Amino acid sequence: MKTLKSMFKAKRLAKREWIFLSVSIIIIFALLSDKVSRGAFAALQRLDAQISLNERTLLRLKGILRQAKELDEAYAKIVSSQKVLKDSDNVLQEIEAIARKTNVNILNMKPTLSRDEGAYKVYSIRIESQDDIPTFARFLYALTEELKGVGAERLQVSVQNKDELPRISLTMNAIAFKE
Repeated sequence: MKTLKSMFKAKRLAKREWIFLSVSIIIIFALLSDKVSRGAFAALQRLDAQISLNERTLLRLKGILRQAKELDEAYAKIVSSQKVLKDSDNVLQEIEAIARKTNVNILNMKPTLSRDEGAYKVYSIRIESQDDIPTFARFLYALTEELKGVGAERLQVSVQNKDELPRISLTMNAIAFKE
């Protein structure tokens, strides 16, 4: 009988061990699932923060793109209304036409290529004239208004006699766009 009693005790112990083992497994599973769910929740929070940051960046980039389109439209509008200078001969012809229109006497005009920037060339042009100052000022104003790619760099006025018109030397830069 002792053996039967010891068998029951062994069964009970096995039952108790089984219950303890199953409770331990449940507790371990609960702890692991809690850790996994916390990790997943933290990852989701990081993803949400990153999505919010990317949305703000996207909105900022859309604003920049909108501004760039507006600038392109404004540039196209300005450029379409201006004369397009293509080479040094074209630049000189335009300058001569403006000089005739404003009655300026050009004695000499020398273009030199300053630099080639790829899409356009920059020419340095030296103009020598002998005229009165107000007439030359009108010429210079008309030149900078009609040809937007032109800008005066250096102006020198010299007078030799009171009876003669002053000798004017103008150095300017002109941009000619390539086709």
